[in-house]
Amino acid sequence: MFSNKTVFFDTPFAKINLNLRLIGKRRDGYHNLDTVFYRVNLCDQLLLIKQPRGFSLECSEPTLSGTSNLIYTAFRLLQKKIRKKLGVSVLLHKQIPMQAGLGGGSSDAASFLRGMNRLHRLGLSNTQLRQIGGQLGADVPFFVTNWSAARGTGRGDIMRKLSLNKDLYVVLVTFSRGLSTKKVFERYKYGPFLPKLTKVSADATMLSSYFEHYRLGALSKLLKNDLKPFAVKEYPSILQVLKKMQEAGIRACSMSGSGPTVFGIVKSHSAARRVQAKLQMRLRGCQIWITSGI
Repeated sequence: MFSNKTVFFDTPFAKINLNLRLIGKRRDGYHNLDTVFYRVNLCDQLLLIKQPRGFSLECSEPTLSGTSNLIYTAFRLLQKKIRKKLGVSVLLHKQIPMQAGLGGGSSDAASFLRGMNRLHRLGLSNTQLRQIGGQLGADVPFFVTNWSAARGTGRGDIMRKLSLNKDLYVVLVTFSRGLSTKKVFERYKYGPFLPKLTKVSADATMLSSYFEHYRLGALSKLLKNDLKPFAVKEYPSILQVLKKMQEAGIRACSMSGSGPTVFGIVKSHSAARRVQAKLQMRLRGCQIWITSGI
């Protein structure tokens, strides 16, 4: 039998970006952004079994088994940080669609870092884990915090915790084919005017207030994603799904992350079920999820 000293189990949750504004390109090649992360209760399952040394990973998605994945990269960075040999066997069951703009891989990697810290008693602080996570991707530090919602700035790794209500429901529409974040960012070109920081900051504050007070009509005007036009060039179906969502009665809808997942926010589970039924009749080749905050 395993004990809690040798096993770590977690359910890494997905996220949506309620907004995503790009402020400018950094010297290191990344982009400065301003975003509001919100966790939803669509999740993977992660099991870590402590070993004396070595790494192995088995996944329900065969392409992720072995060492060609973000979890293995996290393992290597962790070993480099603490300068000693670690060992773990990883079992991962995927449910969050891959390359969907939902942060599934980032969430898995963040859970892995937290689990290794506990199993091997590494004594790393959340700040140190976020720093390691930041080397893996812009979303990882948010998942390391285990917060329900946060505003991310910098590369997305500078965060301020937000208290957003969890009573609203989020309808997700995902596609059978994913979309490469790198490819979307490569398409991204700044227009003649970048968004002003003061305006972006004010919008994020209002967005949080409207979300908290169920003002979905007002919220709809603030769900801005600067990557959407460039994701649409790669994946034109995004616009069709947004249109169908609006026709199904959702006022507050947008695209999450670098896409292609589209989300819509409604006030009740019954409303979410009605929207889901309408979309299932009108969309083909998509999966429709009803989720809520976590």
